[in-house]
Order: sequence, then structure tokens, then C-alpha cells
Amino acid sequence: MNKVDNEYMKLYGYNFERKTKKYQRKNFELESIISKLLKKNEETKMPVYATLAKLLKLPRRNKIQVNVGDICKNSKENDMVIVPGKVLSMGALDHKITLVCYSFSESAKEKLDKTNTKVMSFEDFLALPSSKVKFVRILR
Repeated sequence: MNKVDNEYMKLYGYNFERKTKKYQRKNFELESIISKLLKKNEETKMPVYATLAKLLKLPRRNKIQVNVGDICKNSKENDMVIVPGKVLSMGALDHKITLVCYSFSESAKEKLDKTNTKVMSFEDFLALPSSKVKFVRILR
């Protein structure tokens, strides 16, 4: 292109600078949980909080979805299991656990209620003392 073409393009609104948008999350609840996990990690120096924050930051196409059957296979009686994503209803659970998850399907909630599983949110998990968080299983 010569100088005349450049002036012509500038005159009619052609932008030579490439503008890129900075990615911003729209889910403010999730962002709040991530920031609280990172803050708790700085306070307690326990890597479980940083790991959970990292897993919750994943893009939508890599979000974690775990079936109830997978939770049953990878847990034991009275374990604390953390799913930094969604719990789906495929499979069955035959023992009692404490489950911390971001969200779950309605049919998964019904299956978890049948086994008297205690379901906690991340807000409740962050309120637990550090002594109870030492032995957890993170499923992805």
C-alpha cells in the first residue's frame, strides 16, 4: 500500500491498530470463590486451596464434570470429596461421604440424599478449620 491508500483508509475509518479484548469472567460468584480460595491459601499455606482455585479457573470447555458412580469408585466411607465442577447423576453411591462441589444436577442431588451424603458449598468448606481439610480427595 502506498501513502495515498493509507490516508484514504484512515479518512474512512479503517483502523490499523488491532484491538484485542481482555477476557473477563461473567460469573461473579465463581470469581468470588476463587479469590477467597487464594486468600485462604496465603493464610494457611495449604496447597489444596490453590489447587482448587486453579481447577475452578479452567475455561468453560475444560470444566470438570464427575458422575456419582465415579465418586463411589474413588472414595471410601466418611471421606471428604471435593469436585471443583458439576456432579452428574450417572451411577450409584453406596456409602456416606461429605461432598463439596460447585454445582450438581437435580437427579444427582436425589441420589446423594438417599445415601445421607452431606453436601457442602465452597463457602461452607472455606469456613472449616484447617485440621478437617488435611485429608481430602479432589476428583476431576
